[in-house]
Amino acid sequence: MLLVGWWAPLVFWIGPQLLGQPMLRLYLLTEHTLCTHGANGLTNTRTTLTNAAVRLLMWNMSYHTEHHLYPSIPFHRLPEAHGALRDRLAVLQDGYWRWHAGFIRLLRQQ
Repeated sequence: MLLVGWWAPLVFWIGPQLLGQPMLRLYLLTEHTLCTHGANGLTNTRTTLTNAAVRLLMWNMSYHTEHHLYPSIPFHRLPEAHGALRDRLAVLQDGYWRWHAGFIRLLRQQ
């Protein structure tokens, strides 16, 4: 702040946080919410099928189950892991918006 001015934290930290965190929170909510709480990696996290732009932006973390089962796999190899594991995945979601719509319906029922 002393070198560039009082506005630097607003522009380079607070502003991006205010813009990015709401979308990031919605994205992250899908990864484990309503999954089991046990140690089974096939049921305690969710893989969300989405478009190539989202996968690129989020470094293929929509393949979240695969990431948890094999955390040492580089992000660019997660689609291959998904191909090998797809038939064993217990929690597979078709799209982020569909998950959120279902979650909101579930909340309204309670």
